[in-house]
Amino acid sequence: MYINKDIMPKLKQTSWGYLGLENRESGWGQYFATPTITPLREYRFPETAKRFEINGTSNYPGAIDIGESLAMINNMEIKKIRIMCFRLQISFKMN
Repeated sequence: MYINKDIMPKLKQTSWGYLGLENRESGWGQYFATPTITPLREYRFPETAKRFEINGTSNYPGAIDIGESLAMINNMEIKKIRIMCFRLQISFKMN
C-alpha cells in the first residue's frame, strides 16, 4: 500500500494489533516464546502505510474455507449451480 507522505499525518489509524507494531529487536518468534515478557509496555506503530493494514491475526481457517468453496464451485457445471439456486429460491418462497 502506498500513502503520500504529506497525507499520512492527517490520517487516523482505525485498527490496532501486534502485526502492525514496529518489529521487535529480537523478532516476534522470540517475543512469543518468552513468557516472562510483559504485554504492558509502550506500543509503537511505524509511521508508514503499514499502520493502516489489518493488524490482527488473519482468518486462516476462513481463507482455507473460501479457497475450498471456490474450488468446489469451479468444478461444478454452471447449469447445475443455476438449477440449485432456482430450487433454493422456490423453497425459500414456499416457507
